[in-house]
Amino acid sequence: MDQIQIYHVYQPLFTLNDLEIFGYEVLTRCDNFSDIEHLFQQAMENKTLYELDTTSIFKALSTSGLSHKIFINIYPSTMLHPQFFTFLQEVEQRTMVKDSIVFEINESEKIKDRRLFKNIVNRLKRRGYEIAVDDYGKGEATFDFVTDIDPHYIKLDQSFSRNLTDSFPKQQQIRSLVEICHERNMTLILEGIENKSELLVAAQLGVHVGQGYYLGKPK
Repeated sequence: MDQIQIYHVYQPLFTLNDLEIFGYEVLTRCDNFSDIEHLFQQAMENKTLYELDTTSIFKALSTSGLSHKIFINIYPSTMLHPQFFTFLQEVEQRTMVKDSIVFEINESEKIKDRRLFKNIVNRLKRRGYEIAVDDYGKGEATFDFVTDIDPHYIKLDQSFSRNLTDSFPKQQQIRSLVEICHERNMTLILEGIENKSELLVAAQLGVHVGQGYYLGKPK
């Protein structure tokens, strides 16, 4: 891990009713990998994913200096690791951002024990952390999964933003999810907003928070 030079960029999220900054997503970068997913895939293959994931999380939280909510991706296997809560204690002792952290559950990794995972999520909630389901509609991020773990946030996969202006089925899906989020006291976030029309339609549909290049690039 010491030889891997990772750093982080931050992409803003905005509330769509007033376009105020809601928080920032922390994104891992590495000069040796043009596609950061390849780095994490290599870590999976070498059985060092937990070390890479926690190193990235700790570095991001130690250097952010942000006062808004911080959305940070995490792999389910990291949350299930026997040393994870020991790691969290170190995070809490050495950073000042505990109350701002939103753990985004990475959808690309299959969760083998759903009951155990739900228990871990509940422990995190009791400690004051917030939970987001990332890339809803893709991979493990299904409605059944959302119902099971009851997150604070649902982040819609960016495919929902593509052609949103002209896609009545997508608009209907989002409208239904907005209603569900109201009922369950969850916040709906739309990723991948890349133009003004997508932003306006998302706001009209009642989406709470938006993210995308039109609103702000990672920097």
